[in-house]
Amino acid sequence: MSIWEQTGVQPAMLADAPVLPDGCGGLWADFMDLHQCRGVSGMAPARITFTDIDAWQRVNMVSLEPWEIDAINQADNAYLSQVARAVKRD
Repeated sequence: MSIWEQTGVQPAMLADAPVLPDGCGGLWADFMDLHQCRGVSGMAPARITFTDIDAWQRVNMVSLEPWEIDAINQADNAYLSQVARAVKRD
């Protein structure tokens, strides 16, 4: 998004990105906020932990529902699987 905003040219990766279902934008923004704060484990991105989510909720003064935490964990699993596949190809 930053490249698109700075250059006015939409990266192909964004053009091919799936559209979020209605009502998922807020939860996706929460995941991206957590994603940007993730650490590393060795040379790979670290999993977003329950401790990370707990701290994020306290800092942002929000309380996620259990299904929202589950959705964030599922998105994190999908992200980490994609990273692992990309590393395997290299």
